[in-house]
Amino acid sequence: MATNNVLQKTGTVLIFADSTYSPGSNTTLGTRTDDIDCVGLTTAQAREGVKADLGAVHAGLFRVDMTTELASDPAAGGSMDLYWAESHSATAAVGNWAGLTGADADYAGYSGHTLAESLRQLTYIGSLPIGVQNTADGVVIGPVGVFTAVQRYGVLVVHNNTSVTLHSDSIEMAVRFTPVFPDIAAAV
Repeated sequence: MATNNVLQKTGTVLIFADSTYSPGSNTTLGTRTDDIDCVGLTTAQAREGVKADLGAVHAGLFRVDMTTELASDPAAGGSMDLYWAESHSATAAVGNWAGLTGADADYAGYSGHTLAESLRQLTYIGSLPIGVQNTADGVVIGPVGVFTAVQRYGVLVVHNNTSVTLHSDSIEMAVRFTPVFPDIAAAV
């Protein structure tokens, strides 16, 4: 009896970063495709990126990785938390969840809601755990999570859930979305 294997295939990645993104060779996530500038993002604050286009036909799953740099040593147990807000429209300020603008900007939450209440209206992607490590110790790089996107467009939100401010430049800060497609191999 012939069988098929369902394999995983990756597509074209999206890299959310600032125009100053210029990481070291060991911490690069790729070439920037979409803007988000988290320079000096303070503790308990959030930042939204520009509205991104996942493509008319896009993967159902996205693997998300992140690299960041902290200005000083945080308390143990903090994290950088990532969220996704889907949208049906390519227009920056149209159809965004939780009052997002679809532009690279600070995000304090939806009108009349706290930041914590507004973040609960978004799709939680995952967290990059942060140890007691500052810029002198090196860049933090690692996996954040996997999520499903239905709509073509969306906005990335980064929440600094550490006890310290991010570095004073965005040279090392980026988020990578890797689309993952099922690929049915020919019968053997």
